[in-house]
Amino acid sequence: MEFKIKVHGEINDNLVDNVVDQLRSIYLYNKEMLETYIEPELYESVILNFNSEGGILVGFSQIEREINKLKEQGVKIIGEVDGISYSCSFLLMLLCDEITASKFSSFMYHRGLCALSYDKVDNHIDFLSHQQKILDRMDDFIISRTKITRDQLEKFKTKEWYIDYDEAIELGIIVEPKEPEIPMLTVDECVSSFVNAGYRVKEYEEELAESSELKVE
Repeated sequence: MEFKIKVHGEINDNLVDNVVDQLRSIYLYNKEMLETYIEPELYESVILNFNSEGGILVGFSQIEREINKLKEQGVKIIGEVDGISYSCSFLLMLLCDEITASKFSSFMYHRGLCALSYDKVDNHIDFLSHQQKILDRMDDFIISRTKITRDQLEKFKTKEWYIDYDEAIELGIIVEPKEPEIPMLTVDECVSSFVNAGYRVKEYEEELAESSELKVE
């Protein structure tokens, strides 16, 4: 089975809670099926459909935890981008095992933002040092999930990096959709399919040997 979750709009507390609840319900359903049935019917994949300008970074860690639990159950996480996937949405998207996108989609990476309150300078230094460690860990995560290099991330350390469809493919962020394979059948398989569909098939052996043509009634 497959389940689809929309990650649309600002990633705020409400959206994070909604996504977490849906992911957790899938995990609990699979867990119950595995504990109850010998041949359980499970959710085998979850599609996360992105069209978001980003939002709170804390949402990333909450959603990541639930996704990792599903991956432990063998659930494949598939990402789809129909519009934009910016900032925190970009990071969430990279949690997916496979990502496809519209050719008109857009992506954006930038380093996290933080605001400083009125406080002692030493406290600010400690806080910024802590935030820097988190940002470095995020960079490691991006590098591990794409073909993006550390030098490229350094280049856009102080500005937004907007990425289009073609560049996203080159950077290993998304994959091109696979063309559906057209099955090739032998003559016997073709005949069998017609018979199974209720047709009577007359084979002209000589003509069939020369042209593989069938007359169907």
